[in-house]
Amino acid sequence: MESLKKYLIALGFTLGTIIIFTLIISILNYFELLSDSVINILKLVITAISPLIGGFYIGKNASRKGYQSGIKFGLVFALLCFILALIFRMLSWQFMLFAILIIVFSMLGSMFGINRKAA
Repeated sequence: MESLKKYLIALGFTLGTIIIFTLIISILNYFELLSDSVINILKLVITAISPLIGGFYIGKNASRKGYQSGIKFGLVFALLCFILALIFRMLSWQFMLFAILIIVFSMLGSMFGINRKAA
């Protein structure tokens, strides 16, 4: 049960990061301060940073093997995104890259988190 709570909190951090950064980008786009190419790059950056933050939380609370905890969290988050993509019929080859990006960055975040805990 403790493990489920840990993953839900990490998922909350991840989704909260996505919502906050998306809101900031939307406001900047509303005032036409960003070009389309910059917005596309920022979307990719948000995709990388949000699982990194969730993975960091998971790794900080892991007892050992942070990379495994990060992969598990990445798979859970990618599965959640896959379900949403199925609902909204947005599956494409780009989604596979998106899922791989989520898993890799959550694994990296978890590895940073477990090393941060040791220091």
